[in-house]
Amino acid sequence: MDALPITELKPALASIPDACTYMGGISRAKFYTDILPELDTIHLGARHFVVVGSLDRYIAKRANKEVPHAS
Repeated sequence: MDALPITELKPALASIPDACTYMGGISRAKFYTDILPELDTIHLGARHFVVVGSLDRYIAKRANKEVPHAS
């Protein structure tokens, strides 16, 4: 099996500024207060990263709650 070129891989981790951008450009204050507590994170040395999969799950969960269902 051939490895995918690095340009085709989705990053597994995002820095806090990149996670804010990923979430549509929300402020860091909003991100830290309302969103970060619900996400999976890791520390590598002094850096704090967000697991991108947890961002995707958070978005999907919120999208499902906010979409009205037809009766």
